[in-house]
Amino acid sequence: DEPEIETAEKYPYIQFLAAGAAVILGSYLFYMNFMSSMYLRNAVNLGQKYQQRLQETLKSIKYRPTYKNINDAAVLTPDINLAAAYLANMGNITGISNFSHSNFILASLYMQQGKINEALCFFQKEYDCFPLSVRNLYCYQLALQKAGRKDEALAVRRAITEILKAKGLENRHLMILVKNQEYDLNSGRIPAKLLNNTTKRNNQHQ
Repeated sequence: DEPEIETAEKYPYIQFLAAGAAVILGSYLFYMNFMSSMYLRNAVNLGQKYQQRLQETLKSIKYRPTYKNINDAAVLTPDINLAAAYLANMGNITGISNFSHSNFILASLYMQQGKINEALCFFQKEYDCFPLSVRNLYCYQLALQKAGRKDEALAVRRAITEILKAKGLENRHLMILVKNQEYDLNSGRIPAKLLNNTTKRNNQHQ
């Protein structure tokens, strides 16, 4: 005779324990998500009270780290070393390595720290995600110049000119996009008055 295979049906308490464990785990995850979301909402509602926003955001991370609260903490903290650490570890913690141009932010932080090679790496990653971002390419060009890679910097500068043409703009409009991410992402939103003022200023200097 073949040995009888023991199943969970023979031991109903096993099913009961498994169901109970699932309920406890589900409740725990719900609680952690709820608390994390609550503190993140609190942070948003604080507006320009940046220090208080940072504290609420850090509480959100404590309950459940997400790409959103980690990125927000990096933007809010005045410590550039800590901000860089947040963003550098975001991919390991959440599985998402780039959120809301976090590669660009991290590259900019490395530039402030004088870590040019690290900055170049993340400007390249930002370019891979957003190849038409003039703001990123402009900063990438500056980093290449600082690294003494003049030929590559020149190639990036030419690429900027071509992208500006593709967006219906000219070199004199460059800084409009560099200073305003919204316009960089959608040049059609640039107010005509701003474009005209740029043209006038350039004519005055000719």
